[in-house]
Amino acid sequence: MARTRQPWSTARIGSAILASGLAVIVFGHVHQRGWHWTGLIDDLYANVGSELAGMAVVILLVDRLAARRENDNLRRQLVRELGSTDRGLTARAVLELEIKGWLYDGTLAGAQLSGAQLGGARLERAAMPAAVFAGADLTHANLSNASAAGANFAEAVLERANLEMADLTRASLIHARLPQVDAALAILTDANLYGADLTDADLTSADLSGADLRAANLTRARLTSSHLTAVRWNPATRWPADFTPPTPPDTDLPHHLP
Repeated sequence: MARTRQPWSTARIGSAILASGLAVIVFGHVHQRGWHWTGLIDDLYANVGSELAGMAVVILLVDRLAARRENDNLRRQLVRELGSTDRGLTARAVLELEIKGWLYDGTLAGAQLSGAQLGGARLERAAMPAAVFAGADLTHANLSNASAAGANFAEAVLERANLEMADLTRASLIHARLPQVDAALAILTDANLYGADLTDADLTSADLSGADLRAANLTRARLTSSHLTAVRWNPATRWPADFTPPTPPDTDLPHHLP
């Protein structure tokens, strides 16, 4: 039975080309000048030096490009893992992203993390504008000082989460569950909190200017020094006892979400 010839490996091809090149150099030198060892060195040293320098530059560039590609692949992999429903996988992803500094450089901008299991996750100071956390579990998560402007937390669970000083400008928190959340000094300007559960929430000195609080439950919420300029609310909004809402209610009760 005839043996199937295997294709040459890259190393074998490279070695053959190198041997051929050396053979051509030696043959050319002998043909022109005869065999003189010192003459051969004189012919080669300048060319070999420049070729080695060129090879070094190419190798360094290729290495840098390979490292960058590897980092990009790892970055995408960790973002995918962060959106997992496996809490162990998401915890590892958070740790790796933090070590690499990718929690803070915009890697999570617009990330699709719907339904992620991020209970207890440490995302303080994370930069994640326009990220999608719809339906995610962020119970006890730490998002203090996080930048999440325009993020989508619709129907997410943020019970007892730390949102202190977080930037949630224009964020969507429609029907989000935020009981006992710490949102002191948080920026919730123009945020959509329609139907959100803010029972026992700490909103001390939070900026809720222009926020939509229609049908929101703010029972026992702490609103000391909160900024409530131009907030929207309606008769379905539940305010803390003895609290006087800052503006007239919006009596237009929609049958669907705005």
